[in-house]
Amino acid sequence: MSYISTDATVTESSFGHVWRTEDGTVCATVYLNPTSRAFVTFDSPVDARAVAAECIEAAEAMERLGAESAAIPAGGEGTGDGT
Repeated sequence: MSYISTDATVTESSFGHVWRTEDGTVCATVYLNPTSRAFVTFDSPVDARAVAAECIEAAEAMERLGAESAAIPAGGEGTGDGT
């Protein structure tokens, strides 16, 4: 199961490492902060790609909002569930 563990803000994220568990599952870690134990561990490349795609979508939405000249009402653009 993929999971997130965090105790700090996201700064200077970086690929951590990849390994194989005793049962043969391949896992990888991405650190969100170099000075704490904030990280995401994936046990599936599908999960890692899905999260990466959502992060790209979030970044693009942030850029669009920042570029707009008209204010968007409180609550933002969409519901955070892809709508």
